[in-house]
Amino acid sequence: MSEAFYEAVLDRVRMVVGRTDIELDQRMQEDLLVDSMTFIRLVVDLETTMNVVFRDEDLDIENFPTVRDLGIYLASTSDA
Repeated sequence: MSEAFYEAVLDRVRMVVGRTDIELDQRMQEDLLVDSMTFIRLVVDLETTMNVVFRDEDLDIENFPTVRDLGIYLASTSDA
């Protein structure tokens, strides 16, 4: 996927998490302190704004160690 796609993912993560200093290789739980509730808010935001659908079996933050991993998943499920 394009750099613009990953920048869009970063923008959504930054908005939901409430931080502007987030980068692709930061760890979701350890670095960004994303808990399960924040993760679900992020999933809902991404599904709404990026036209993607998370499979039920993928709704576990452990599946996305870093923001980049989340971007890779979204790229594989995106209609874009």
